[in-house]
Amino acid sequence: MLDINKAKDFVENNLCRKNMKNELISQISTSQIRKFLSAVNKINNKINYRNNSDVLSDDIVAEIAYMRIQFAYILGKNKGNRELEKLHEKLDNAITDINNSKAKFINFARYVEAIVAYHKFYGGRD
Repeated sequence: MLDINKAKDFVENNLCRKNMKNELISQISTSQIRKFLSAVNKINNKINYRNNSDVLSDDIVAEIAYMRIQFAYILGKNKGNRELEKLHEKLDNAITDINNSKAKFINFARYVEAIVAYHKFYGGRD
């Protein structure tokens, strides 16, 4: 399970590099991860408004699986971006782990939000 408290460390150690002034700079554009966050938020909204169960419906599970395809597309457009590859590996494994668990998806959504927030904090490029 993803630990939201470790999101900052993940961004610092995997998505950023130090520049000549010893400042952390992200190597991933904001738009690349915001597109993914948008898909996560769309599903999160459906869960919050339609699902009172701890088990996700089949259509929501299918949408979660589709996120893997969307992220693979982003990665394919940016071949050679090591930071994006690390993010993909981390999130792809987490998506697979969700299965049909509402609690795991909510944790995943919060983790992605934290990644985006820390990415922006470190001056994620547009």
